Amino acid sequence: MRYWTKLLAKNDFKNFIKLGKIYDLPTVIDADGLNIFSMNKGIKLPNRTIITPHPKEASRLLGISLEEVLNNLENSA
Repeated sequence: MRYWTKLLAKNDFKNFIKLGKIYDLPTVIDADGLNIFSMNKGIKLPNRTIITPHPKEASRLLGISLEEVLNNLENSA
């Protein structure tokens, strides 16, 4: 992903999250949204947020290895 594309995606993500908070909207974050979130952990998600990580995304979000996620799926959820 090019620099400007990454920058725009990050800004769009932050604006999307902001709208979810302002209007108390149910929010689903998947794919690139999870990647952006994992690199910007200071972002507070709206209350009604669902994230849908696959095991590798979960390992990035949790700060643990993929093996740890796979060996303990229930606690990683």
